[in-house]
Amino acid sequence: MITAEALRSRGDELAAGLAGSFQLGAGQYCTKPGIVFAPRGGGFAERVARHLAPASLALLSDPISNGFRDGLDTLISLPGMTVHRDATGGDGIRPLVLATSIDRVLENPSAHLVECFGPVTVVVEYASSDDVTTAIRAIGGSLTATLHGAPGEGLAALADELSAIAGRVLFDGWPTGVAVGWAQQHGGPWPSSTAPHTSVGATAIRRFLRPVAWQSAPDHLLPPELREANPLGIPRRVDGALVLADREGGA
Repeated sequence: MITAEALRSRGDELAAGLAGSFQLGAGQYCTKPGIVFAPRGGGFAERVARHLAPASLALLSDPISNGFRDGLDTLISLPGMTVHRDATGGDGIRPLVLATSIDRVLENPSAHLVECFGPVTVVVEYASSDDVTTAIRAIGGSLTATLHGAPGEGLAALADELSAIAGRVLFDGWPTGVAVGWAQQHGGPWPSSTAPHTSVGATAIRRFLRPVAWQSAPDHLLPPELREANPLGIPRRVDGALVLADREGGA
């Protein structure tokens, strides 16, 4: 979401940032910003369209290309939808921006608030933050949500709404840039993912681990990580308590 003050103070910067984000990798990032709420009358969609890549893009496979075209045709056919730039060019696909009003979205949320995997984003123009709150709740589980605002705008309620539907909430940034760090995670409420530990962040390794319980096993048959003497010298949890290893290689 982009607030009125953010659009007024740095609208061109936001337009360029959004264009770069949703066109990155030909729009084939799972964190591509696909729905953007912007203040009505600010001409934001037109400003974004000025930054669209001039060349056609090749998507990863024919099924992805076909799915993009089908999804795009469905969105374009919705009443009140405005298209900025033709989507086709040569043998590839050209990026474009769609625009509609929040009134149209609230009339039929399920038709508007859908993912279209590829180089397109939908700008939804709003007049009331209450309408945005209603639309946010209709979006459902998402990997990311972004809030572009300004100091003193009183954004706490909107931030709470976004955190309820998304696993990663960004402020004044773009979701396609993912830092790999201890505080990062890449999941979200269903249907964005089925588990909180996915492909980015310190806990991502859990995707590749298969838990095994060793019940009443003799010590010499246990994996080294579980033996009483802790021959690998690693920190472990014993009966739920964290036990740090000493420098000699034991617990």
